[in-house]
Amino acid sequence: PRASYEPPPVCGRSLFLFSGDSLLRLAVHRLMFNKVTEALLLVIILVNTFCMILASPPPEKGTAKEFWLSSIVTMLTSVFLMEFLMKTVALGFVMHRGSYLQDSWNRLDFLVVCVSIVALVAEFGLVGGDVGDTLNSAQSLRALRGLRPLRAVKFMPALRLILDAISISAGRMKDVMLLALFFFVIYGIIGMQMFGGALRRRCAYANPFEPTELEITDMYCAPANSLTGVMCEDILPAIAYESTDVDLCYGVLADQLAGITREQVSSLLLGNRTCEQKTTAYCYSGRREEWEEGFDFVSFDNMWVATITLFQVSTLEGWTPIMYALQDCEGPIQIYFISFLMIISFLILNLMVGVICDAYSVVAEEDEDFEPPDEEQLGYCEIRQAEHERAAREGSATKFGL
Repeated sequence: PRASYEPPPVCGRSLFLFSGDSLLRLAVHRLMFNKVTEALLLVIILVNTFCMILASPPPEKGTAKEFWLSSIVTMLTSVFLMEFLMKTVALGFVMHRGSYLQDSWNRLDFLVVCVSIVALVAEFGLVGGDVGDTLNSAQSLRALRGLRPLRAVKFMPALRLILDAISISAGRMKDVMLLALFFFVIYGIIGMQMFGGALRRRCAYANPFEPTELEITDMYCAPANSLTGVMCEDILPAIAYESTDVDLCYGVLADQLAGITREQVSSLLLGNRTCEQKTTAYCYSGRREEWEEGFDFVSFDNMWVATITLFQVSTLEGWTPIMYALQDCEGPIQIYFISFLMIISFLILNLMVGVICDAYSVVAEEDEDFEPPDEEQLGYCEIRQAEHERAAREGSATKFGL
């Protein structure tokens, strides 16, 4: 069955040097592809992962921690490089079926090994000039070494089965994703029509002595003459502004007290007295940059921002404040958000889970029903591998030159 250990077959000519009957190639193949070696590599990968955890944040130069971590990482990189070279000898590099780079997990290993070598060369300054500068600028690729723990999955059949199911379901997921995009577009257009510019409206007070001075509050509001939503004058009290400037006070009081003169206003302000004017809040629609508090990148002003807003709503994180703010601006709008969540966060999400579960069932069924093929169904490489395994079990491998 597939759950048992199955080393890859020896096929073709490795590196144009070693044939399938080569003593060296078969010895390397037996050394690299057995349970003990795979278990040892798994331990080394886990140790390397632990070292990467300890190296964050990077230790200071010249410290004992930096010396030991650098030495261990260099040693482990050398081990992975040696593993790559030996597997290349055993399997071949890329030209024929069953070669090293024909396997997706080996391609990941090869990428990580190359990035690790570039990082070590740049770290120790082994190359100077323009090439060295280029390598130093490429050290950001060291982040790809974080993919190295994924190599451990190769040695865990259960996890590998799950990842195989996810990779198979990715192709089937496109129809579900198109359906989700369809609803995002529909609800984005509806949101633009219903709530465009709504989250730019705030209750504000205008200073009667300085008309250009606005005091913008954090309360969302509905425009004047609106039948739904929150009216600023209904929820916020009137506030009084004071001034000691004769000209400003005269301009305000002249509208309230007919016939008042500038001299009378001046006499009212004697003795550090002030004139006072009350004003009520009104719904101000301005630029979002005019206030600091509130939603940063959430609105329905255009399709792009509306899509981002709907994505935040679909995550079920922080969507209720958005709904309450729009309710203050436009009135009862709960059905818009509830229907969107029912479709996206429940229906579409369950469809995605169903696709993955179906793919997992197929992969698991194939794994349980797997039977080793007979020689008539095998190609040349598979026949050679079957003979090699049979000879190994019988304790005789003379036909392979061992």
